[in-house]
Amino acid sequence: IGSSADDSALALKVDQTGTFVYLSGYTRGSLFSPSLGNADAFLVRLYASNGSIETSRQFGTSANDYGSTFVLPDTAVGPIQVGAETDRMIGTYEIGNLHVFRFQPSNLEPLGSLLVQTFSRESVTGLVTHPKFPGTLFSCGQSWLDEINGWDISFKSLTGSTGNMLNIGRRNISVIDLAPPQYAKRYGSQNYRQDRPTSMLAIPSSGWILVGGTTSGAMGAVPQTSDSQNFIAAIDPRTGKLGYVAQEP
Repeated sequence: IGSSADDSALALKVDQTGTFVYLSGYTRGSLFSPSLGNADAFLVRLYASNGSIETSRQFGTSANDYGSTFVLPDTAVGPIQVGAETDRMIGTYEIGNLHVFRFQPSNLEPLGSLLVQTFSRESVTGLVTHPKFPGTLFSCGQSWLDEINGWDISFKSLTGSTGNMLNIGRRNISVIDLAPPQYAKRYGSQNYRQDRPTSMLAIPSSGWILVGGTTSGAMGAVPQTSDSQNFIAAIDPRTGKLGYVAQEP
């Protein structure tokens, strides 16, 4: 699978039946449809048995849209939700805003999108839903604050905002406008350290959401011993409060 330009697949998942494989990422060319300009996000569904393409979508805005992660629905009627970092201007920030696109599972028809103004430049590395919090989408990513604090971890709860979405770009919200139980949080080590989340997992039995990644600082009680150490952080999805952090010695 490829176009004449750069193409990057960043997330892969298999559906509950084992029939289909889904890929998401971004392209700078006309991978599945004519380019919308700059980088476009994409979602493609392939047959698990032979890898042939069943359905595909290329989407985004006229700015850069770096599709990076997605979440499949728990039921056949729930939407597929794709997260992208977009350069489309909203509010103060022109780069690194979170754009969530929704698609019908049966045919990948677009259901609209939600554009969320973020703290600063951010990437999105994880999207999950949680069976104990139906209708809520949780996201995590890497967020730049300033030269003192460096790159931190961002974590958001979007309850209800992902429903009733209209055309792409029609629904814009800011993290400062999130009303409870919605919220936006930052976590990280201090003194210009790099904290990079790479994966996200909901644990139905305990209720926690786990975020894993690497840090060049001290995320937990373990002192920093190298420029890159793995960590796992447990987050309470009700409030966004950090429960505990385990960092490799």
